[in-house]
Amino acid sequence: MLLEGKNAVITGCKQGIGFKTLQIFAAEGANIWAFTEELTDELNAKIKELQDKYNIWIKPLVCDYMDEESIKVALKSVMSDKQPVDCLVNVAGITHNALFHMTSMEDFKRVFQIDFLAQMQVTQFITKLMLRNKQGSVIFVASDAGVIGNAGQVAYAAAKGALISAMRTISSELGSRGIRANAIAPGVIDTAMTQALTEEQRDKIMLTADIKRLGTPEEVGKLLAFLASDYSSYITGQVIRINGGIK
Repeated sequence: MLLEGKNAVITGCKQGIGFKTLQIFAAEGANIWAFTEELTDELNAKIKELQDKYNIWIKPLVCDYMDEESIKVALKSVMSDKQPVDCLVNVAGITHNALFHMTSMEDFKRVFQIDFLAQMQVTQFITKLMLRNKQGSVIFVASDAGVIGNAGQVAYAAAKGALISAMRTISSELGSRGIRANAIAPGVIDTAMTQALTEEQRDKIMLTADIKRLGTPEEVGKLLAFLASDYSSYITGQVIRINGGIK
């Protein structure tokens, strides 16, 4: 198994890419601290099912990415388990669809808090734990919008672009100390987030793609598992676009 014996922190586990990543990491043998904004009965049942099926442990941790204290509580719970953290997968995020002049400062602040600042808070804490063992893999789920921009998503694109720049700096600072940092940039993936786009917006994006379909959360989760594994041990500071060949 690709991640057998590894311990991973995964954020945004409630649905979409985050939940599929949780499933794939469990199937590949990882133990997981599963950050979620809400622990529903359905999610709790699925977590128990994964633990029983793959003989691993999953610890759900509820936290609000708009609340620094809530994040601190979840992170302290990770530390209190006194287990090494081998990989961190920052999936949690939101989008905001509005033209530049229709995007308020409050919109910018909310998107940046969840898509950038909260992720920096989590990554600072977890990489300090990784430094104890001089090894670890940090992966950010950015977006094609953060690489090439996207009309109608200025706050989202800007936050994801900031995430990519931070990742490159983290890689340059921590690479010599055994910690790798990478980002993936998904294109149009079949999740609730992309369903917020209009059919016209999706069709326009797909016109430039080589593979004429939406990507799946499973395809993204498999890429994340590869970057968390030892198979990617010489890959750091990279942005890997997973977008079906969108230009």
